[in-house]
Amino acid sequence: MKDLLEIENITKAFGGVKAVDRCTFTVEKNSITGLIGPNGAGKTTMFNIISGLLKAEEGNIYFNDQNISKLSPYKRALLGLGRSYQSIRIFPELTALENIMVAFQDNREKLWHSFMPLKKHQKRQEKRAMKLLESVGIEEKSNLKGYELSYGQKKLIEILRAKANDSSLILLDEPTAGINPTLIKQVTTIIKDFQKEEKTILIVEHNMPFIMNLCEKIVVMDRGTNIADGKPKEIQNNPKVLEAYLGIKK
Repeated sequence: MKDLLEIENITKAFGGVKAVDRCTFTVEKNSITGLIGPNGAGKTTMFNIISGLLKAEEGNIYFNDQNISKLSPYKRALLGLGRSYQSIRIFPELTALENIMVAFQDNREKLWHSFMPLKKHQKRQEKRAMKLLESVGIEEKSNLKGYELSYGQKKLIEILRAKANDSSLILLDEPTAGINPTLIKQVTTIIKDFQKEEKTILIVEHNMPFIMNLCEKIVVMDRGTNIADGKPKEIQNNPKVLEAYLGIKK
C-alpha cells in the first residue's frame, strides 16, 4: 500500500527543550493509524506541525508525494488535510448546521458555480450538512447554537467538519476524550465509515482499548521521537513501549 503521509526527521524545540526530535514515520493510504505515547511525548506538537500550525526547524513532511513543509495551514487544507482538535473549536454563535457548512471548501472558482444562484447554492450546502448530521443521529439538533450543544455533540461536529472539508487525510486529536462509552462506539463507527470512503485517518489517543481495537498500525512516540511502530499486538509486547509507559524493562 502506498504511503499518503511521510514524516521525515522532524524536529521542533521550545526554548532549549526538543518537543519533537528527528521523528520519522509513515501513514499508509486508506489506513487507520494510531499515534500514541506518554504525556509530553510530542504527539499534539507533531499534529500541529503536520497541519501547519507550527513550523518544524528541521525535516520534511510529504503529503501525497508533495513536500508541504512550508505551506500554510489553509493551503494544506485545500490539498485535503483536515483535523479535529483536543480542545473543541466550534463556533458558539452558529447553529450545528452552520458549523458544518463553514467547513465546506469554497467552490466559487469552479465554472459551474458562476451560473448557480446564491440561494440554490446555499440550499445545496444545507442539504449536504444535514446529511452529515443525520449520519450521526443529531439532525434534530441542527438549529441549536454551538453553545447549546452537549460536549459529546460538539465532539461529533468537530469530527464531521473534517469530513465536510472533503479531506483525504483526517487527523483526529483525542476524539474519545471526555465522552461516554455509547458515544465512543459512535465515533468508532464514524471512523470506520471514513475508511470505507477511502479516507486515511491518523489518531492521537490515550484510550488504549479504543486505539488497539480500531487501528491497523500504531506509531509510538516518547520524548519527541518515534520508538516503535507496528500492528497493535506487536506494540503491546514491545519492550521499548512497556518501558516508556510503565517503566518495565523486558
